[in-house]
Amino acid sequence: MMEIYRRLFRALSAAKISFYLYKSIEQLPLDLAGARGDLDILVSPVQLQEFVRIAKSVGFAAGSRRGTLPVYLVARDDITGRLAMLDLDCQLRAGPKPRRGIRVSLPWHTFAPDFVDSPLGNLPALPPAERIMAALIMRLTARNPKQEDLDEVKELMRAVSPEELLGSTILRAAVPQIDVNALISAVAMAGTWSVLKVSWEKILQRALVPSSIKRGINDLLDRLNPVDSSQRLMRRLTGAPLMPLGRGIEVAILGIDGSGKSTLISNIVNDHFLRLTGVKSIYLGHNQYMIPGLSAPSAFFRRTWVGRIFIELLARCDRQIRYLKGLWLVSSGNVVVFDRHFHDDLIAAEQAPPPIGFLRRTLRKASKMLTPKMIGAPDLVIFLDLDGPAAFERKEDLPLEVKIASSQAYRAGLREIPNVVTIDASQSKDQVFVEAMRALLATRSNALRHGGE
Repeated sequence: MMEIYRRLFRALSAAKISFYLYKSIEQLPLDLAGARGDLDILVSPVQLQEFVRIAKSVGFAAGSRRGTLPVYLVARDDITGRLAMLDLDCQLRAGPKPRRGIRVSLPWHTFAPDFVDSPLGNLPALPPAERIMAALIMRLTARNPKQEDLDEVKELMRAVSPEELLGSTILRAAVPQIDVNALISAVAMAGTWSVLKVSWEKILQRALVPSSIKRGINDLLDRLNPVDSSQRLMRRLTGAPLMPLGRGIEVAILGIDGSGKSTLISNIVNDHFLRLTGVKSIYLGHNQYMIPGLSAPSAFFRRTWVGRIFIELLARCDRQIRYLKGLWLVSSGNVVVFDRHFHDDLIAAEQAPPPIGFLRRTLRKASKMLTPKMIGAPDLVIFLDLDGPAAFERKEDLPLEVKIASSQAYRAGLREIPNVVTIDASQSKDQVFVEAMRALLATRSNALRHGGE
């Protein structure tokens, strides 16, 4: 089980917050282990803000805009590294996503929780009759209901009497005019949701939305799907993540060749939590000055000194643009991981021998003036510390002497750089990833606290 859920439910119990689990209760063990999906929770409007405050205090962060429902909260479990996600709402929502659909207000004062057994103890859920009616309303009006939900509804119906279903408060509040006995019989005989939807989807929609004009608008929106299309377009244009947590952070990964930078970056950008909340990687090294798609012209230009200067200027402009793109993605809420950074230039400059002669000194100064510029220090610099011989065993791309000198230069040059976290790169790849993620998430949490949501 994920420890962050254990802390959350313990804190909610201590604060006497009332809430109800109401979807896929049979799959609760898998959800609590982070192996399937999120937890769908109904909370009274009176206690919603306190629930959110407590969730944030144990490590969750807001994954939706403030003031909107439903409220999404996301976290990454410290022990398992898995994604934890809460879907909080004060109403039942029916109809296909992503449009707002049909909202059903709930009579909160009439609910008595049904405690279900789980790996974290007894957790409050809607009573079985209420869960059945909630599932039927939501799934029969959804676009792609899951078969496992129908199986769960049938299992619940075997344990619930018809009188209890007829007395459902959700039924009376949402669709009091439908023939419940006919619906129950149809559910018992149906093998799939699609069979039920043929006859019951329109009936429920008419009961939930009596106005034919509103139903027509909903149907039109469902076909056009403008909300989903516009959201996808804006994410493409701005680079914004699916669930932005607020201000992003800039992370630089440094280390000598063979220290494991590429492996670490690949693990970071494939982390489930970061992919959901926004992560991008950008190469910012200075040793690949070949313009993408122009390798043949580049080789031709490099035959003359004028061509070499021209290609070098293009490459430096390209590097500056990549850096500015990274800052733009940070402003959109992403964690931007730079493979190398301008710190590498400073360390390389310290290693380079001083120029001899007036012309070479002048060219060196001109080169510095045209070097891409850093705008502010990264929020986090992860230095993968590895001895030269160990790096040479992993990657024999440079002589051993160069590896040893580079390792010493990095260790000396990073002492005065702010926000540096040094990780022993001789450890296993998994352990390096764990330490890097711990530093990254701590930096992200600090940025959220000081920068707002």
